[in-house]
Amino acid sequence: MLGRESFVASSRILEKPADPAAVVALLDGRSGLDLLLDSLGGAVSRIAPDATAFPHRSALASAQIYANTGAGRDAASRQVSEVRDGLGAVAGAHGYVNYIDPGLPDWANAYYGANLPRLREVAETYDPDGVFAFAQGLKAPNR
Repeated sequence: MLGRESFVASSRILEKPADPAAVVALLDGRSGLDLLLDSLGGAVSRIAPDATAFPHRSALASAQIYANTGAGRDAASRQVSEVRDGLGAVAGAHGYVNYIDPGLPDWANAYYGANLPRLREVAETYDPDGVFAFAQGLKAPNR
């Protein structure tokens, strides 16, 4: 393992419009932090929420939150968590699984929603020994 990290990241799925002033207030005064918004809808929303692992097909956008670790990993993690939680309060508490975040509250529901039970069954069927298991995986690591 490398002894360095260049950034900390998390995400939110924006399920409803957020007050722009509230989003600006979350970001105001934070340096080294970026918020990227990707629109959803269109072709993404034409697929049924249970057709794939990604259930958030009717959401407005995904938000990726990045902070560089130049001022320290703890400070970056704190900033990302504050913005993540603030966005959750104003626009929806789900997250995008490609930004695994150990601090994300209710992570299994946030990532997979109603698809979670089926995905856990798939993991049990195709990975009964937990080869691909990790702390926030569909199957907990064997310990």
